Amino acid sequence: MKMQSINRQTVALSLIVMSTASGFIGCASSPEKVKYDPQAAERARPFLEGHHAMDLRLPVGRAVLCADPKADGTWKDWVAAATACAQKEDWVQLERVGMEISKREVNSPWGAYFLGVAAAGKGDLTRAYWMLDLAEKKAGGPMALVRYERARLLEREQGPAASASEVAREMKEAIRLDPELLPALSWLAQVYHRDRMLSEAEGYYHQVLKLKSDHWPSLAGLAEVAIEKNNADEAVDLLSKAVTLRPEVAETRVRLAYVYENLKKDQAKSLETLRELKVAVEKGRAKSKTADLVSSLNQKIRTLEQALKAVPAEQAKGREPAQKKGG
Repeated sequence: MKMQSINRQTVALSLIVMSTASGFIGCASSPEKVKYDPQAAERARPFLEGHHAMDLRLPVGRAVLCADPKADGTWKDWVAAATACAQKEDWVQLERVGMEISKREVNSPWGAYFLGVAAAGKGDLTRAYWMLDLAEKKAGGPMALVRYERARLLEREQGPAASASEVAREMKEAIRLDPELLPALSWLAQVYHRDRMLSEAEGYYHQVLKLKSDHWPSLAGLAEVAIEKNNADEAVDLLSKAVTLRPEVAETRVRLAYVYENLKKDQAKSLETLRELKVAVEKGRAKSKTADLVSSLNQKIRTLEQALKAVPAEQAKGREPAQKKGG
C-alpha cells in the first residue's frame, strides 16, 4: 500500500512519541523490558474495562460508519467509528479518528492503538511500532491487541519464516492476555496447519469455533484437518456447515464432493453435490477462484455418471448365470 502524506498534527505527535517510545528507529522495541506506570494503569482502567478487546477486531454493525460520531458521542462511539474505519481499511480516516480520540481522552490507550493500526496500514512500520508501544504505556501494561498487532508487523517484516518463532510467541502472549482474542487464535490455527502440525492446528480451530461457531475459515480449516486424518463423517459435517454459511464459495462444495467420493465411497452423493454446484454456478449463486471451474465440473459430472451407469451393468452380469440357471 502506498505511503500517504502525514499532516502537521501527526508529525507533531510523532516527535512526542520519538522522545518516549523505547527501542531503536526502524526496529521493534522490547516490550518485556519496559517498566509500566501503575498510575497510568489506574487512569486507563475505565477505558480497558469498558470495552472488550475482541470487539475491536470483529466486524462492526452496519449502523456504525467510518465517520466522526455526533457531537455528543462518547469515547465508545469514537472507538466504534475507528473500528469501522479499520475494517474498511480507510487508513486516512482512521488516523484522523485516532488523533481525535487521543485529544479527547488523553488517558485512553485507544487513540495511540488506532494510530498504530493506521500507520501499519499505510506501510509506515516504524511509526506503527512507536504508537503501539505508546498505547501500552498509556494502558500501564501489556495489551492483548497490541501484541496481536505487533505480531502482524513482525510477520510483514520477516516473512513466513518468522511465523513459527518470534511471531508465534507474540500471538501466544496476546492469547495469554486475552484467551478470547479470536483473530490470534485463528492465526495460530492456520499457521500450524500450514506447517503440518495438525494436532496444534486442530486445537486452535476448536478454540475459535467455541467462541464463534460460524467462523467460516475455521470450519473450512478444521474440515481439511479431518480430511487429512481420514475422518470422513467429521469432514462432511464441517463442510456442510461451511457451505450453509457461504454457499457462494464453489471450492467448498468441490471438497465436499471429494469427501463423499473418496472417503465415504458414495459416488451418488458426490454426483448430487456437484450437480447442485453446477446449478448454483449457472444461476450466479456460486463463484470459483479458477476460470476453468465449469469445464472441470462438467467433466467430473460425466465421469461420475458413467461410473454409476457401469455399476448396474456389472450387477446384472453377476446375476445372469443365476437367472439362466433358474430358467
